[in-house]
Amino acid sequence: YNIRSLELLDSYISNFKEVFHTVKEHIKNEETNNFVKLEFKSASQIINKGEAVNVFGWWLTHPITNAPYKTPVNTVEEKETDLKFIANFERLSSYKGEFGFDWMRDEYKDICDDYNKLKKEYFPTSIHQEEYFVPTLSMFPNQDGVKLKLSVKKKEGIISDDDIIKLPSKSGIRFEPNEVKVNEANGKQITVICESPLNSDVMINLLDKNDKKVGAINIFKNSNHKQLHFNITPVRVLRGISKQGDIDIIEKQIDIEGIIKKNDGTIEKVKGWGDKGKDLTEDLKKLENYLNKESLNQALLQCNIGKVYDIVIDEDKWLDDDLIIDQGCVFKGSLLNKFSEEFKKQHPSIYKKRGITMFISPLENVDSDGEEGAGGYGNLGDIDSQYLAIFKTNLWSKDSFAHEIAHVSGLEHSFKEDKIYNDPLTLDEHNVYIKQVDANINYMLESGYSEREIAEYWSEHKKIYKKVKSKLNVYYRNLHKFEQGRTENMMDYYNKRKSFWKFQWKALQDDIIKFYNK
Repeated sequence: YNIRSLELLDSYISNFKEVFHTVKEHIKNEETNNFVKLEFKSASQIINKGEAVNVFGWWLTHPITNAPYKTPVNTVEEKETDLKFIANFERLSSYKGEFGFDWMRDEYKDICDDYNKLKKEYFPTSIHQEEYFVPTLSMFPNQDGVKLKLSVKKKEGIISDDDIIKLPSKSGIRFEPNEVKVNEANGKQITVICESPLNSDVMINLLDKNDKKVGAINIFKNSNHKQLHFNITPVRVLRGISKQGDIDIIEKQIDIEGIIKKNDGTIEKVKGWGDKGKDLTEDLKKLENYLNKESLNQALLQCNIGKVYDIVIDEDKWLDDDLIIDQGCVFKGSLLNKFSEEFKKQHPSIYKKRGITMFISPLENVDSDGEEGAGGYGNLGDIDSQYLAIFKTNLWSKDSFAHEIAHVSGLEHSFKEDKIYNDPLTLDEHNVYIKQVDANINYMLESGYSEREIAEYWSEHKKIYKKVKSKLNVYYRNLHKFEQGRTENMMDYYNKRKSFWKFQWKALQDDIIKFYNK
């Protein structure tokens, strides 16, 4: 047994020695004369007048027969720390646009015009003292093949075998599997199932084994998806003296291998969406499939591309009017109005139908100054415009069709251009004007004004009202801007287009329901 104990800090044993002394008579009932001599030296040295001082300790011990001496080990019991981690849903690398999935990318803080305003779109919160943004998934009720993967970021603690991520069911949304071990979670594929239409967005928290929130996902409202079906009428623009040649040019251009020029200077070759040997009607079914399963479907839109119509133009007259140049090989300027006039003249009953009209041109386009023009354009200026055009240079590019359809449906480019409202005062004045006209018409209806009186008032304001309403409509649907070529967005340039953002889903849905659905 010990008759003395020492606690030593910042020191180590430099010498150990057993010493036998005949001092038993001084210690009553002691069974041994065995003493242990230990010599200690300070790790930082005890300095006494420049010399190290050794400290000796003596104490009586109880011998253990046939047992070697073992230096006592001072063990410090470690307190177990609960695991803290953050879980996220991510897209698979094989994602092609089969459903909508939007999340806050890390690089957005560097390329977004107003990052703090953008944050509000992604349900900002905090998990384990770290800023967290919730991704949003858009899918149809009972859609098959919606797969995401998990990723886990450990904050502190040790992952044990009983640490799990729970994926609870809610409002007809469930996950397979619905529970994953944390040590197996990174890259784990999760199937998301929507068993019934959602009348509103559904927010689902991911939980740890103690039911504490470690992540979340928002599922986009989809009960309105049947209202988002619309028709597209394809119209070939043909020159009267070369109709068959123009038809052949269109067929060839949708089959070729095109080139995507990216913002970093690299290029990527992409096969056109047509099949050699098939006519335009058959090929358009492939385009329809792309629009419905890999692009517009992200906003729950579904289109039907109908019968192909032709408008035949008088090339000589268009040459005289400076609408065709370079010996009849290039369209000049913005021609949507001219195309629509010809369509109305040659197919008046089809012209009146609700939906979107898609002009397909065998010629390239230059702007009104004769400089390089766009590969396509959609009418964004008029709130209820139905028209878009795709020119020869971009006929192979299926995402150009999705891009221009989105323009017609209210979306601007994703990057900064000339602002619609440079003066905030003008924006305020336009908002006041719209509210005043609406209020006056409501007052007239409620006060028993005659239809003639209401019609006269509306006739005075209709043109300005429509123009102002169109500007406000575009402005409020395109509040976030990014550096050109730095995103994968469908409304960007010099990129490989793949997705729409959540706030764009809402804008597309609004226009389709108001102006274009069946």
